[in-house]
Amino acid sequence: MLAYCRNLTLMKLRLKGAQKGHSLLKKKADALTVRFRQILKKIIEVWSFHQLMIFIIVCLKKSNKTIEWS
Repeated sequence: MLAYCRNLTLMKLRLKGAQKGHSLLKKKADALTVRFRQILKKIIEVWSFHQLMIFIIVCLKKSNKTIEWS
């Protein structure tokens, strides 16, 4: 009976450790997901701005106007 209680206690400790490890990994994964989305949002903003600048330059070239950057 004593060996059974010892094994049960060890299993409970292992379960608790596994749950703690899982929750830490979940928090880390969530933080990485948030960071990834922030970076992706910035990339999309820069890409959109780049596409807009290309569109403006093409339109100006078609209308034969000079481009002056101030």
